[in-house]
Amino acid sequence: MDMLDAIKVLTWNKWVLEFLGIWPFNESHLIFSFFFFLISSATCLVYADLIHRFSDFKYIIENLTESIVMTLVCCKIGLFRLNRRILNEIVLDIKDDFVKDLYDTEERKSIFLFYNKLSKTFVKFSIGITTFSTILYYAQPLIDHVMSYRNFTGNSSAAYVLPVHIRIFFNITELPLYYTIYAYEGILVPIVACGYAGTDCLLVTLTLHLCGQMSVLANQVENVVGDLPSFPKQIRYLVIRHSRIISLSVKLRTAFAYFLLVQLVGATLVVCLAIYNILTNYATGLIAQLLTSIFYGFTVTVQLLGYSFIGERLMTESLKLSDAFYNCKWYVLSPMYVNLISFCILRAQVPLVLTAADFYTFSLQSFTDVVKTSMTYLSVLRHFV
Repeated sequence: MDMLDAIKVLTWNKWVLEFLGIWPFNESHLIFSFFFFLISSATCLVYADLIHRFSDFKYIIENLTESIVMTLVCCKIGLFRLNRRILNEIVLDIKDDFVKDLYDTEERKSIFLFYNKLSKTFVKFSIGITTFSTILYYAQPLIDHVMSYRNFTGNSSAAYVLPVHIRIFFNITELPLYYTIYAYEGILVPIVACGYAGTDCLLVTLTLHLCGQMSVLANQVENVVGDLPSFPKQIRYLVIRHSRIISLSVKLRTAFAYFLLVQLVGATLVVCLAIYNILTNYATGLIAQLLTSIFYGFTVTVQLLGYSFIGERLMTESLKLSDAFYNCKWYVLSPMYVNLISFCILRAQVPLVLTAADFYTFSLQSFTDVVKTSMTYLSVLRHFV
């Protein structure tokens, strides 16, 4: 794998986000407005139907399973649009790192490519599983309708079940009308898939890239030669690189702070609802609905686990960098450079973290806390049944 192949991860992110008109370098106000209007209007109709049938607890669960995800998609692509300038700066900044000359040893090149490969794996898996789950969820009512229509007689709207529970102010009594509305909701499938997974993929790509740069910097600090005349120059370069990484992390945390807060709250509720639907469908013997609920819950859980994993790697690599600065031969330098190294050591001892609006820190430990919270919500929810 070379640098030309490594930069493909940015190209893949570009393809997904350009579809929604929110790629930082090639924004389209028209495309974004069109898709945002479709998803936001559908979300409003879903909530309208929730209010209309608020007395039906089973229907409330079904509705919230959809409405929370659609709300998440609206918020995520909306926040991407609002933070487009800082995202533009971040992506433009990291493009300079895809240069072979920056990695003058095979070890440093392999470190960079390792994190790049992780990003690619996550992008391919996330887009694939999200798209599959969305299509499966969309197709399930139509499959049930086709299977039951052979034995269905009479003229009733009861058999016309839509994938998204939107509020319709008329009865569906004819097949052509049913298929027309069903096709309209099909437009939401790529919007939900790209809006939910595509925004996550860029965050994971940028964070893992930051982890890779810290790991490469730590390797450079560990292998700096202290008895050469160029030692002060090398230290100056490493301090500048460290300052750039900190600046990049601040931009990343600023751009995704409220994005992650929305995702955290929504994902916790969605995992709870998904587990409840799995238990309910298993008890009633509805195999098709059970499989859909499993893929639905699995997708959201993997996304949340991905956030926790990259948050853990970010903290680990930043602490390794602190050790690398401490172990270098800073004691042979002049007092000015000793002060610079001391500052780097102190700053690196405060780990870089991925937070949800400074309210929650993503790590593997916090992931288990979220799962426990979802179980608590589930136990409360079951008391209402």
